[in-house]
Amino acid sequence: MTPTRLEFQVRIGDVELFLISDGFALVDGGGMFGVVPRMMWGKKHPADDLNRIGMGVNSLLIRDGEQIIVVDAGYGSKLEQRTRKLMGITRTGDLPARLKELGVERDQVSLFINTHLHSDHSGGNTIQEGTRTVPTFPQASYLIQRGEWEDANHPNERTRATYLPENLLPIQEYHRLELIDGDTQVTPHVRCILSPGHTPHHQSILMESDGQKALYTGDVSPFAIHMEKLAWVAAYDLDPIRSIETRRRIQRWAMEERILLIFPHDPEIGMGHLYNDSGRLWIDPELS
Repeated sequence: MTPTRLEFQVRIGDVELFLISDGFALVDGGGMFGVVPRMMWGKKHPADDLNRIGMGVNSLLIRDGEQIIVVDAGYGSKLEQRTRKLMGITRTGDLPARLKELGVERDQVSLFINTHLHSDHSGGNTIQEGTRTVPTFPQASYLIQRGEWEDANHPNERTRATYLPENLLPIQEYHRLELIDGDTQVTPHVRCILSPGHTPHHQSILMESDGQKALYTGDVSPFAIHMEKLAWVAAYDLDPIRSIETRRRIQRWAMEERILLIFPHDPEIGMGHLYNDSGRLWIDPELS
């Protein structure tokens, strides 16, 4: 299974967007597609002999005027080699280097946004400097939904393995944490919108300028096919029915207003528009 590096640049009016790959992982196909039989999802995403499929780990860089924003930070660089091998992870922790290649130093990022705080989105929130764990972006405000922060800091038996203190607590310790409540306009052209289901307080990121719109879905639709097929619900979603209803709402909205959808984990389709062909919904990966 060959790692795929999907990286794209697109402009939405006055806003520049860069989809950045921070690596590749292998995840259980049943986890990603829930009760859908392998004979169905395997045609689209073939599995290895351990039932694992390829998963991209993507972040989003947004330039909105003077504001430099990063959304999600992958697994980060703190994982032990044993964990990397077990999860088939390659190249994770490259985000700061990839940003530097795009002319962005860590201390130039003004806002950092987590769609949610699972470790494949928050591992890169922090880095190790000697014996200290510190925020990756030392000058950025870390925007996180208040409810997501509370859930992450009071995990239950199901969520404890993915809400890791080392990805969270240094943000608060170094006074970079900014909690938000519900839909929030964060710059003139960037808005956080609630998209619950994967977690109760999951958020997606809307970019809007000059009549154009793009939506970084986060794990409300980790792969493009999740937006095409409502019944394909990841086993990782804490509230499957709410996840379906959220995606149904986004489906209608995306088609009505021609919103460019950007996916965090699809190994083949980084972004595209959603179309309805006689009842069959499909993503046109025109930018892939």
